[in-house]
Amino acid sequence: MGTSVIFGLTQKVHDTERFGQTLTLREDVTLRRRESCPVSERLRNFLDGEACQGLLSQGALAVIDVRCHAKAIARGVDSGPLPIDDHGTKS
Repeated sequence: MGTSVIFGLTQKVHDTERFGQTLTLREDVTLRRRESCPVSERLRNFLDGEACQGLLSQGALAVIDVRCHAKAIARGVDSGPLPIDDHGTKS
């Protein structure tokens, strides 16, 4: 249950990022602030809450990965043109 919440919230941020690529810079920043900032805050609250305490046996890598990248996700949401997707750097 908890990992699906994490993946769902992360997916919402990524969906906003993808859609924002079709917009002007100003529209993209406005979209991120309106859509991604609240989702990012919910994600941080969820990760810090009691529901995540028992997730280590279910999805340790997902929790650790999102926790490690929470600052980068927030920076991407706040900064506008910075892409969140890092798949190009992993190849």
